[in-house]
Amino acid sequence: EESGRHLLELINDLLDLSKVEAGKLELELAPTPVEAVCQASLRMIKQNAHKKRLRINTSYDSRVNVFIADERRVKQVLVNLLSNAVKFTPEGGEVGLEVEGDEDAQAVKITVWDTGIGIAASHLEQLFRPFVQLDSRLSREYAGTGLGLSLVLRMMELHGGSVAVKSEVGKGSRFTVSFPWQSVDTGADQLSDTDLIENPPYMAPWHSVVIVEDSLSTQAKLKRYFDQGGVTVHLFG
Repeated sequence: EESGRHLLELINDLLDLSKVEAGKLELELAPTPVEAVCQASLRMIKQNAHKKRLRINTSYDSRVNVFIADERRVKQVLVNLLSNAVKFTPEGGEVGLEVEGDEDAQAVKITVWDTGIGIAASHLEQLFRPFVQLDSRLSREYAGTGLGLSLVLRMMELHGGSVAVKSEVGKGSRFTVSFPWQSVDTGADQLSDTDLIENPPYMAPWHSVVIVEDSLSTQAKLKRYFDQGGVTVHLFG
């Protein structure tokens, strides 16, 4: 069962990575509730964390309620990072998830941290390369596809965001993913025309986006928002 699950993960990761590399993976952007997507991601790893008697810590920023993102892909990013945190943390350790709104950088920063085995500084730059195994002994002890962090980086680039990592051998790691965010975030309906004109979006490599939103007024505002970046918008609702 475990080997079958590992093979399925590898196939899915390969398919997603190949779509990204071919420019065929489109984001389905919509207003995404931050705490809900984080809690859903945590539920995916809670059982494995409890098996290892790990303490799970969470911290949320009351200023950050909603951001524009592909909810499914955000979960994919967070579950990848959380799964690694659980996998590489010894029994009785701790893992955590923190959300912070950075108004100056116009970013939502989500940090996944652990008190695990850590990563040597000399290995950090190799982390996001596909199929890289930093230590053959660890690859035997901790099963994985070798594609998770590579996918995390690609998904963040598609969102116009970034990934940062800090780690120390024997003490643990902190992975921070940063998504574009407007501090006026009680909902996309409350983005004024002035906000959209004065705060044009950073589009990174986007050529087209899919927006799934029931509200016609929100659809119109989001379309104007992405039109500023020369991005083709496909609306569904």
